[in-house]
Amino acid sequence: MDKQFSALGSQHRLQILQYLCKAPSLVVASLAASDLKMTLSSFSYHLSVLEDAGLIERTSQGRFTVPIVNHKIIKMLEDFLNSLHKEH
Repeated sequence: MDKQFSALGSQHRLQILQYLCKAPSLVVASLAASDLKMTLSSFSYHLSVLEDAGLIERTSQGRFTVPIVNHKIIKMLEDFLNSLHKEH
């Protein structure tokens, strides 16, 4: 889980992940970057970090690259954090 928590240590990456989780459908990277007021190169860098940590996956939709949240990893992190609050 070190990679995942490290990746979440950036405000930009948290914003990207929140944006992707709330998106009603697949999001084209260039449009998401614009919505988040990031350059495409900065957005792509942060996506790469999130992808390396397993928090997102990228897939091709025609000529576009679409980032998709890996909900299994998010659930694993959520379960871990919730376990810290359990009373003993």
